[in-house]
Amino acid sequence: GRPNALIEAVAAGLPAISSGLDGILGLVGHDANGWVFPVEDIGALKICIESAALCREKLRDMGRIGQRQLASGSEWAQSAKSYMRVFEGALAERSPS
Repeated sequence: GRPNALIEAVAAGLPAISSGLDGILGLVGHDANGWVFPVEDIGALKICIESAALCREKLRDMGRIGQRQLASGSEWAQSAKSYMRVFEGALAERSPS
C-alpha cells in the first residue's frame, strides 16, 4: 500500500501526485507536499497534473515540506497507526462472537 518509489521521491524532495489510498495518506498531503486525488478519479488526476504544471514556483517548497515531514518521523508514526487499524480489524473479524 506504500510504493517505495513514492517514499524515495518524497525523501529526495520531490512533490508527488498520488491517489488517496490509505498507505499514501500521511506521506503525501494535498497541497502541502504534493497532490492527492480520489482513487479512479481521472478528472481529479488531470486537475492535480495541471496544478503541478501551473505552480512551478511552489514545487521546491512542497518538496522541502515533504523532506522535513519524512525526516521528523511523524509520517512513520501515522503509518504504524494505519497498520494497527488494519490488524485490529482483521483480528476482530476472526474473534468468535
